[in-house]
Amino acid sequence: MNSEARFKEILSVLERDRIVYTSDLIKNLNVSEATIRRDLQHLESTGKLKRIAGGAIQVKRDNILTPDDEIYMNHRMNINWEAKKSIAKMACDEIKDGECVFLDGGSSIVPMIDLLKNRRIRIVTNNHLVLARIGENCRAEVMVIGGEFMNKYSMSTGSEAVVQANAYNYDRCFVSCTGFDIEKNMSYLAEHHTKSVKNAVLNNSKIKYLLVDHSKEGVVGFCKFVELSTFDKVFCDKLNDRENCPSNFKLL
Repeated sequence: MNSEARFKEILSVLERDRIVYTSDLIKNLNVSEATIRRDLQHLESTGKLKRIAGGAIQVKRDNILTPDDEIYMNHRMNINWEAKKSIAKMACDEIKDGECVFLDGGSSIVPMIDLLKNRRIRIVTNNHLVLARIGENCRAEVMVIGGEFMNKYSMSTGSEAVVQANAYNYDRCFVSCTGFDIEKNMSYLAEHHTKSVKNAVLNNSKIKYLLVDHSKEGVVGFCKFVELSTFDKVFCDKLNDRENCPSNFKLL
């Protein structure tokens, strides 16, 4: 298979799945890792994709982001993972022993459980990726919100999830979003199904945090979430314009 045919196949997979993995391309295209690395480098240089650890993702689109454009949550764990771990560390430093915290859905939230599961705290979550990382030895008390399971986001949503989220009070909540616009002071979601659970948690929490990485800056989702100023702190790794960073943003 020549390079042009490989490029076409890589972009076809990327259009379908929003993400491609080097290991899969090596197997499916029957070429070496070095060849795939060169192919991805070329496609990135022409603006067709963005390389990440272990593969590549689609470049940021100018259109409004909808669920059709989003990558499955378990695949997002590979995107900016080191930055997400550092953001999670900043967020976890806010938590005191004995507190009750809510952990929202989203890949930016997932690394928090590694730092919290052996803390003397109470965790409420609808994030099934968080649950998968708890393991056998967990000192924290974990309460799981049920409801309708959204496979693409690996989280519980729906009216039953809202009822359960409203049943508790939280010292701190940590939520995520699809994108944000500093100039418009707005955060966004790609869909409306998760918004009601997030809002219920925000309404019942003393202190509110948003966790995002730089790839979400300037991304506009289909559904408006809440103003960025709603949050006591917004944890992010970096911004395009660091000098005009809002006062509630905390950067690495």
